Amino acid sequence: MLKRLSRLGRLHGEIEARGAEALEQLNKPGGLSDQAEAMVGLARALADGVAEELIRRLPFRMLYTPRPTPAPAWTPPEEVLIDPLAAMTVVALKDEARRLGLAVPRRIKKRDLIELIRAA
Repeated sequence: MLKRLSRLGRLHGEIEARGAEALEQLNKPGGLSDQAEAMVGLARALADGVAEELIRRLPFRMLYTPRPTPAPAWTPPEEVLIDPLAAMTVVALKDEARRLGLAVPRRIKKRDLIELIRAA
């Protein structure tokens, strides 16, 4: 049991050492991280240069020129006569029909209920 624990401890130490060595290689000057940063910087510089050259050479102004569109003047909305019965809920319409003394079925469409009240 102790041998197994000591082997595991040694193995853990070796793994730690290899990981630290790999990180050191990655982060040292001129290592992989520096190379990756240099490549990203080069790609950005190239993209900026290409974009600048395209803007300088191509007639982008001829491709699209926004034209202002005049907005219409605001006018107040016209007064719309709202049917008071159409604005009521079905429950309120049923109450109104019962108040008028009409027999109202349990299930009825709002349109039919309005017609029933108007006919009374």
